[in-house]
Amino acid sequence: IYPCSKELEAASEEVVEAARGRAALLRLLDESEDRAESAKAGAIAAVAGSLSAAPFALAQGHPLGLGVAFASCALFGVTYRYVVREDWGNVQLKSGAVGAFGLVRALAAGEVIFRHDGASGGLGLSAVGEAAVLAGQSMLMFALAAFALEACVARQLLSSFPGKK
Repeated sequence: IYPCSKELEAASEEVVEAARGRAALLRLLDESEDRAESAKAGAIAAVAGSLSAAPFALAQGHPLGLGVAFASCALFGVTYRYVVREDWGNVQLKSGAVGAFGLVRALAAGEVIFRHDGASGGLGLSAVGEAAVLAGQSMLMFALAAFALEACVARQLLSSFPGKK
């Protein structure tokens, strides 16, 4: 009986170790799925936001601005998915995320405009107007990116964080 109990104990330890390995593998799979969903969110937001920014960038003759919009919207998409999580009905949370990203982008662009105009002899009404247009464009761009994300979640093309459909 003693040799059998040792074998049973060894088999028992192997079962426990296998269960630990399985749990670790399942965690990795869950993380991979969440990363894939975050990448999808970034891509969806980047495309939607860039499409909304394209007319402005091309009209202003700044194609580089389209690349910046694409990168900004990709980061927004990933962040928006994590911020909203499964609370897609919380209007304050969603509008706060859009407003925060739009405000940061607008303030950065406004600072560049004001520094440029300030260095050339003073701030004019045109600088304030250009900054206001950029602020509106930023808010619109992120709002449309958020709309695209919400539409994809509603159609179950994208899952909410933490990855539950």
